[in-house]
Amino acid sequence: MFTSLKSFYSEESFHGLKFDRFKPYQPFLQIGHLLNSHTKHFNNKYERTGDLFEGRFKRKEIDSDLYLSQMICYIHRNPIHHRITGHYENYAFSSFNELIASGESLLEYKSVLDHFGGRENYFSAHEEFKNNLGDDFLLE
Repeated sequence: MFTSLKSFYSEESFHGLKFDRFKPYQPFLQIGHLLNSHTKHFNNKYERTGDLFEGRFKRKEIDSDLYLSQMICYIHRNPIHHRITGHYENYAFSSFNELIASGESLLEYKSVLDHFGGRENYFSAHEEFKNNLGDDFLLE
């Protein structure tokens, strides 16, 4: 199928290896290579070792409506927690404001607002989350 595409490349063009078929582009591998190369360069340049970014990426299944609500509030609260701003509305790089705007959006803001039971509950849940948690709160 890809033999006509393979004919455009010499055998040495793939890091000296011979492939029996054309390898399709895989973005996740390319991004991984880019990040690894950047980390190696940075560590070399500044004579350091180890991960460039803090810790490993963690993921946890959102298994309940309550946990989903907590996650949404937690993500929106990060700029407040890190003292970038004191109010949700003042942080331009958050989805908080776009979720309450009624204009056209790439976000499914109606389903998020419905999840909270409307706009007023969305606001009150965020305020409750902000006021009731200490600065050391981490969602697990």
